[in-house]
Amino acid sequence: MLVSSNEIDQTARKACVASGLGHDRAADLAAAAVWLLRMDHDGASALAAMLNEGGFTLPIAADTTGGVLHCNPTRPALEGIAAIDWLIAEGREGVIRLEGLVHPVMMLGLLGNAASSHRLAFSIDTENDDAIPLIVTASSGLDDAGMLPEILTLRLADAPQRTGPQQAGHLNVEERTWKRLSAMAYKTYVPSSEASRLKGAGAGLVDND
Repeated sequence: MLVSSNEIDQTARKACVASGLGHDRAADLAAAAVWLLRMDHDGASALAAMLNEGGFTLPIAADTTGGVLHCNPTRPALEGIAAIDWLIAEGREGVIRLEGLVHPVMMLGLLGNAASSHRLAFSIDTENDDAIPLIVTASSGLDDAGMLPEILTLRLADAPQRTGPQQAGHLNVEERTWKRLSAMAYKTYVPSSEASRLKGAGAGLVDND
């Protein structure tokens, strides 16, 4: 089914908040899901699966040793967001070692959205010394998002900068997935009460006299 990108973003944010995440992380994750959908990855299902699993407990499992930020495990909603923010602040000198990565599709979405927002690129090195580093930019991700390994090294990279994926007004979301996200988002709504109505809440209460 086709859903407006704005509605996806707002519903995804509410679903994240209902799952116990703060508004700042919810905004990042919702934007990541939309970026994935624009890149033809099923960002909505990836987000719903991550939220359904939960496990968003603090503290964040990260420490800095020798100028390298180590995260283990790496949960996109917690260590993932924190690691990306740290790397952007550190610049070209920063290096991140991610281990125990779960929900790799959402991690890709966070990287892609950050690349788009900050006009930069990320280099991903795997444990395979013969492999060419993977590059994530504003307009290019991985053909197979699931190929992100559980252990990887992340740096800022030089890459030709292009505009992000086309800002389509409507994106394709599986109906079953949309219902799941909407059900999660609905938990953020507070039923009206007599007290709330006295304070002006509720629909159809505008006095047009």
